[in-house]
Amino acid sequence: MNETNVLRIQNRLSTAAQQTLQYVWAVIPLAASLLLQRLEHVVDNRFIGQIGPEPLLIHSIQYNIFLIGQTIGSVAATSALIFWKRSECLTKQKSLLTSHAMATACIALIAAILIYPFLPWMAKHFGVTPDWLSIATMYLRFGLILMVAQAVYAPINAMLVTTGQETKSMTNVGLILACKFSLNFAVTNLISDPYLALKFIMLGSIVIVVSFMLIALRQVWFRAQGNEVADFREIFPVYSSELGTAAIGMVTPLLFGLLIARINSPGNFYVSYQLCTQLAYILCLPILAGIRISLRDASEENSRVPGFLQMPLLEMQWLKNFFYIALIPTLILLTIGLLAPQWVLAKAYAYKLPPEHSTFVSIYYLACCLGQAGHAFAIILRASKRNSVVMFNYLLSDLGVRIGLMALLVLVGIATTNSVCWVTLAFCATHLSLNYLG
Repeated sequence: MNETNVLRIQNRLSTAAQQTLQYVWAVIPLAASLLLQRLEHVVDNRFIGQIGPEPLLIHSIQYNIFLIGQTIGSVAATSALIFWKRSECLTKQKSLLTSHAMATACIALIAAILIYPFLPWMAKHFGVTPDWLSIATMYLRFGLILMVAQAVYAPINAMLVTTGQETKSMTNVGLILACKFSLNFAVTNLISDPYLALKFIMLGSIVIVVSFMLIALRQVWFRAQGNEVADFREIFPVYSSELGTAAIGMVTPLLFGLLIARINSPGNFYVSYQLCTQLAYILCLPILAGIRISLRDASEENSRVPGFLQMPLLEMQWLKNFFYIALIPTLILLTIGLLAPQWVLAKAYAYKLPPEHSTFVSIYYLACCLGQAGHAFAIILRASKRNSVVMFNYLLSDLGVRIGLMALLVLVGIATTNSVCWVTLAFCATHLSLNYLG
């Protein structure tokens, strides 16, 4: 091998190492940011649990509303990540910022208006006792305001990533967590009335999230380039498909939760399920952070490389970093969760998992492993603006398999705690297969 070839190989290795290092330094603060966001719920669960079991149940119901806001925010976040660094959008970033933030606010407000009349019914359905119904309804109503703020914060936080401000994203969320911890600590130690305690916790949370949303908006605005107006006709097919995916994502957790509430089980299975799903999010942080970076990079690669979809997987530049730095660590963490479910929930939430729920948690995390593998193929579809295919795949797997099978088991009267995890396994396997087939 001559000296020229040796130098060429060295340069390639050096470039690959630099790209990997850049990916790692982008993923670490973003994963920390996502972790801190979820630690907000750990903090809330810890302190609200001190007020009593009924307030903890009310907050668990509120978590469904939070998921709706998060899903709405993910629409604009995904769309922004797809368009932000594409060659044709580099001079339209300020317009992309404002249009995505305003669209998210409008959709979240519409969702809040539609949900509002059903809040008392939700509280009754999930087993809130009559003495706590008025408190629960108050907490959930304020929770709708928080849902809108959280939805708008999501795409702005994603744009911090696209503008290379991952560290600021982490810092903002860390400060939110510190403020929430201080608020909850003060309220639970100074206010004995549970009604006032829950009211102050929720109002304080709204003020904190809105304040940092405005801070993040300012940070993105000064990094955004170009004042040209983005062509909404180009954005609409992507945004509308992601909106359809989000609609499925909003409906299915609520429907699934309503079906789970029909299952008779020793202990409060609904609380076990909610804590299990919240912990699953934390265990999946490497891939959740990697997806955002990889979607940005894959979209940029798609705008530069002809025949992107026809390329072999191993030749796609974004994939290797995603596989080793995002997917593999996530699978390792989920494996720990499925092997020691009682230990991980005790460490995360100080929650004693009923023994009869252990099998559910283990198989649930096994199903999550399959679901995460399906994200790699969803990135390819989204980067190629085939978001409608992603929406269709979610429609079949989420509504058709997940909700359809669970509803059938409940109607027949054979639904158990273990059947929830087997349905989840079927749902995740379907999601992986459909995204692979593309």
